[in-house]
Amino acid sequence: MGQLKENKELWDLYTLKHEKDNPKRDQYERPLAEFYNKDFSKAHVSKFLHDQGFRPSYPNEAKFAVCLTHDIDVLEIPKKDLYINAVKHLLKGRFPEFRSTIKNILNVRVNDFFHFDELMEIEKRYNGSATYYFKSLKKGDQDFNYLVSSISDIIQTIDKAGFEVSLHGGHEAYKDLKILKWEKENLERTLGKETLGYRNHYLRFRIPETLEHLISVGITSDSTIAYPDQIGFRNGMCYPYQPYHLEKEEYMDILEVPLNIMECTLYKYMALPKDQWMPKASELIDHVADLNGVFNFLWHNNDVVSKVEFYEEVIKYCYDKGAWITSVAELEKWWRANYLVEMKKYL
Repeated sequence: MGQLKENKELWDLYTLKHEKDNPKRDQYERPLAEFYNKDFSKAHVSKFLHDQGFRPSYPNEAKFAVCLTHDIDVLEIPKKDLYINAVKHLLKGRFPEFRSTIKNILNVRVNDFFHFDELMEIEKRYNGSATYYFKSLKKGDQDFNYLVSSISDIIQTIDKAGFEVSLHGGHEAYKDLKILKWEKENLERTLGKETLGYRNHYLRFRIPETLEHLISVGITSDSTIAYPDQIGFRNGMCYPYQPYHLEKEEYMDILEVPLNIMECTLYKYMALPKDQWMPKASELIDHVADLNGVFNFLWHNNDVVSKVEFYEEVIKYCYDKGAWITSVAELEKWWRANYLVEMKKYL
């Protein structure tokens, strides 16, 4: 049985050495796929492990798993925009839209971004669960939109329904331990219990610094590792894994569940026409299924471009292929209990 460390090219991909070697970053300090001459469309590292005999399985004899995730970035539409829309609707005689906008002005929860019941109903329809990542910001923070304390009833409802509530770290949390700690504790005060999962806003991340910060505040799983400009496999993995600290030459005590598709990557960064979204998604899902891997899909609650119909189309495709559809937390429990130690035999 060959080990991954013996294959320098794949080991360097797994440890993201190419990002260390090339320090180029965008305006958000993110490495982008376009900066590297590599094929991120296939899970090359996971295929190596699979070829060596690594064969994970999942509950109910599922051949692969799916983690459904939501980044809750926006809930409230700015009042200024609502007033402008109301005037436009009135002047153009769009009276139903005018009445709806007025209701939204009087009650921010009237807008479509609060459709958590609909999302959970879709997920339950396919015997699934999901992870909801909530921002936990203060007024004045970059991209602030809502206070978690103002939606405590929604957060409690999601949690009591058996879905996961986790932290969506703000712009500065990935590099500032003090801010990260405050945001985590702030969400926990609203949730009423500890939160163990994480994904950073805008997929901002520093390796290994962000992981070290997450571990220090008690986070046990992260789901940030992805390139915003390309779907696929940032480090060649479609299996959950413990990141390797290149300087310390040791595995880190946190489980990374890499993100494979962020829906806005398809239409924003890759600029694909709508009729190519599902073919691209299904091709990637099929590849993950062939490797008995984990497909991690992010759909934003405020996405008015791809819309919830696309979200359900992806879920149905996975369901019809026999996937175990779950949250990151449930996947983490399964992986730690069954495969965390075994996979290291192949690394």
